[in-house]
Amino acid sequence: MEGDREIMNQPKCNLCGQKVDIFYELEKYPVYALKVKAIIDKDESKWGKYLPGFKNIPILPYKFLENLSKKDVVVISSELFQDEIVKDLQRYVNKGVKIVKLYPHCEYVSVR
Repeated sequence: MEGDREIMNQPKCNLCGQKVDIFYELEKYPVYALKVKAIIDKDESKWGKYLPGFKNIPILPYKFLENLSKKDVVVISSELFQDEIVKDLQRYVNKGVKIVKLYPHCEYVSVR
């Protein structure tokens, strides 16, 4: 992926669309080097909990994304809901937040 080095140098990463095996999946991509700050999910029943096996990574609501800056990266980890999540996150892309989708290959979401 073009810009792999730039992605790896980002200080914070947020995953959108919880997937339990995401860390194994991310091993395929340079984004694995990112420090994951949080999991973002629409499902209220998951908020305040932690990703299984990773007690330092909280699951937070979408409103957490309001605090993102141009230094942040959001990785969409859900293949099934990727298109819906891209639409939900487009306003953040337009503000300069980097959004990365993994399917069918790793790439930045472009500004519309």
